[in-house]
Amino acid sequence: SLLQEKLYILNLQGQMMSQGPPPGAAGPPNPAAGPPAGAAAARPPPPRPEDAGRQILVKSRDLVPVLRDKWGVAMREGAQSLVLSSSEKGDTHQQNRFETSMEDFHSTLDQMELNLKCAHETTTQSQSSSRYMLGNLSYHQYIATAKQQVAFTNQIKDMLKVAAQDIVDHSVQQN
Repeated sequence: SLLQEKLYILNLQGQMMSQGPPPGAAGPPNPAAGPPAGAAAARPPPPRPEDAGRQILVKSRDLVPVLRDKWGVAMREGAQSLVLSSSEKGDTHQQNRFETSMEDFHSTLDQMELNLKCAHETTTQSQSSSRYMLGNLSYHQYIATAKQQVAFTNQIKDMLKVAAQDIVDHSVQQN
């Protein structure tokens, strides 16, 4: 199950990487053209969630060579530990080195897994955002709509809490 999840995440990573750079990332703006009229006070747009997801994927991709090196170290330490344990010496220091290298490998693997899960969640949030938020809103309209959605979500959460508490109270009264 965990292996299938990791394969799914890696497949997702491959799909995201094959899509190419995000729209608007073709190159730097032409400074000779100058800002459009009335844009002097305009802020640059905030980074898109897809960009954050791609950055996280790049971090995961950068961990692959590190992971490969740590796997090699763990296998070398394991081989040395196995050779020493088959002899009559039984060196516990070598066994500790093997366990430490395996823990190091697994911690890097866990970090990569968390990065991939975060990228997946970021992509999912971005897709949901584009599905439920209109693309032609001004910044202030976008913020107001997001605040309304948060308030609505909080109302639903509070209703669910009250309903769950009512169920608990009702079951306690019956006993």
